Amino acid sequence: MLEEQFKRATELINRHSDILLFTHQTPDGDAIGSLLATAIALENLGKRVVPFCADSVPEVFSFLPKIERVENKIGFQSQSVVILLDCQDFKRTGIDEKDFKILSNRFNLKEIDSIVIDHHPEENKGVLQYTSASVNIIEPKMAATTEILFELFENMKVKINKDIATCLLTGLITDTGGFQHSSTDPRVMRIAAILLTKGARLNKIIRNIFQNKTMPSFKIWGRALERVKIDKTTKAAVSFLNRKDLEECHATLEDLSGVANMLSTIPEARFALFLTEYEPRKISGSLRSEEYKGVDVARLARRLGGGGHKLAAGFEIEGNPEDAFKIVNREILTDI
Repeated sequence: MLEEQFKRATELINRHSDILLFTHQTPDGDAIGSLLATAIALENLGKRVVPFCADSVPEVFSFLPKIERVENKIGFQSQSVVILLDCQDFKRTGIDEKDFKILSNRFNLKEIDSIVIDHHPEENKGVLQYTSASVNIIEPKMAATTEILFELFENMKVKINKDIATCLLTGLITDTGGFQHSSTDPRVMRIAAILLTKGARLNKIIRNIFQNKTMPSFKIWGRALERVKIDKTTKAAVSFLNRKDLEECHATLEDLSGVANMLSTIPEARFALFLTEYEPRKISGSLRSEEYKGVDVARLARRLGGGGHKLAAGFEIEGNPEDAFKIVNREILTDI
């Protein structure tokens, strides 16, 4: 199945010289790694590429090669094919209605070619609803979108240099939690080993992503961990942060990376729920679990309009933290 999709994607890429790359808002290592790896690979094939991310790239990924190439403002020229990476829906890219109209008018999205490359479960929406010719490469069995890209690049005979290898390995490492999640299988380790032989900078990736913690990070983690409670009904480890916490600790959302995963390691917890008021009246929820605990957190996230993987999912709610807890209690913390 993937072979056929890879073939069709390759044909589309070969047909065009100007390519626009998208990934989702609040990008993680897999999103940024996918974006940069694809940009470098296609430019090495002689393509003109614009890698786009609506949000500023988190500082933790500033070590990645070509990071300065990522654009976060609409300024598209003559791209004739769109590639959506690590997500399947234009809404997830963070392009607002005004910018989307600019994009639609400039490229006539009903006719533009498109490619979706993602490892999240299929959402039955996304680029397909805007385009007439498209390729969907969606494989939830893959640990990361960069794992799919590795296979695609091999299929396309792309030469993987040290920069591409570093970007691909970054996606693998972040989405497997440093090779700790159950998605880490022999295939993932084989690809990681190959990327190391291609020059991927493992020590640099590990140091920047897992070891460079700032003082605001320590302070905000302290508040989150101090508030942890175990829900009596569901055995969920629950914590929250509001805007005031972030402001007082001078912390950013980037500083919160890993908190939900930490909560899920509590032995008596069946899963973790972490709520963050990242903007006034805008709450993000992160859900995490472990394979042996038997909780499908993606199913829980879908109750609140979110989604994700069986062991890692998320959702968003509008309102103040108190309202959010009422909704979550009703939808999630009463029955799993």
